[in-house]
Amino acid sequence: MNCKLTPDQAIAIVGDPRRHGIIAAEYGIARAMVWRIKAGRAWICAATAAQSEKRAAAAELLRHQVALCLCVHLSDLKIAELLGITAYRASRLVNQMLEETGMGNRIEFAIQRNAAVRDEYWDRVDAAA
Repeated sequence: MNCKLTPDQAIAIVGDPRRHGIIAAEYGIARAMVWRIKAGRAWICAATAAQSEKRAAAAELLRHQVALCLCVHLSDLKIAELLGITAYRASRLVNQMLEETGMGNRIEFAIQRNAAVRDEYWDRVDAAA
């Protein structure tokens, strides 16, 4: 087998933001090979592993951002606007996170939140009386 790259080098190429020609010159390979590695057409196992790790990290970061937005009770549209994602994706993430935490869906969450606010209001009224 005539191979110029190691799996670690292929993974590094997938994440390298530089131009293909510069990467190719550094590793002593053709520009087309750099493109094939980044597109997942060569070194598929290494490239897929690197891309999967990047996607998983990005998804986890997005989930944390959505959770923070939920803590301050932002609407799905506001969450989408702040995070630069579609409103549909924001709604799906919000509902998924609420279901996972046992809070039901967005409507049930709003009802629980409103009930808590209402109870807190009446507690304050009773305390002031």
